[in-house]
Amino acid sequence: DHAGANPSNIVRLAGIASSSSVSVATSTDGGSSWSPYAGAPSPSQNIYGGKIAMSANGDTLLWAGATGFSSVMVSKNGSLFDVVDGLPSNAIIASDKLNNSIFYAASGSQFFVSTDGGSTFKQTATLGDSTAPVRIAVSPFKAGELFVSSDKGIWHSTDSGSSLSSISGPTAAWSISVGKASSSTNPVSLFAAAQINGINSMYRTDDLGENWARLSTAQDGLGPVDFMVLAADPNEYSQ
Repeated sequence: DHAGANPSNIVRLAGIASSSSVSVATSTDGGSSWSPYAGAPSPSQNIYGGKIAMSANGDTLLWAGATGFSSVMVSKNGSLFDVVDGLPSNAIIASDKLNNSIFYAASGSQFFVSTDGGSTFKQTATLGDSTAPVRIAVSPFKAGELFVSSDKGIWHSTDSGSSLSSISGPTAAWSISVGKASSSTNPVSLFAAAQINGINSMYRTDDLGENWARLSTAQDGLGPVDFMVLAADPNEYSQ
């Protein structure tokens, strides 16, 4: 359920299938068609669920939180999934959208980075006093830029997770997504289902947290913010 970017701008996808014959499938045409993934476990092994992160060029899959796996797993070039070194089993995961070798992960207050295509991870930074990171949103515009939401707010990095700084405003955040900047000289836009000044809603910032625009509430029919799934448009500002 994650996408990878590549130089030809073909959107590559990986998905966890609910099928008696396929456990993981991939697409190279934006989801119009799907093919069974060669390294996927047999459906008879009853391994399912969790999240998959695909590398920028689509040759590596990182799989976390699956029922039937006791750890985070990785597969390269269609090989069988193997255990990742250096990550807690409950880590959330993401891939860099432009650097094919880099994956990110977080657990508790710890942030981890892999520079060898997901085989090994090392802790590089911390998320303040967070205990429950929720989402890692990676910029599709600049290698190494990412945001992390958690029970204590949102963190930002521009150096592939070597350092993280807290963004002002949110005191808790759930789904986040990176969108196109308002101009070529401005930072990316960040959409967030978050709590700001005690109000749970959907927000957008165009200046890395200096100002936040409130976009919706549960009364608008979108439901509780902690259940939202956000996906910003990388081609159109504010969408």
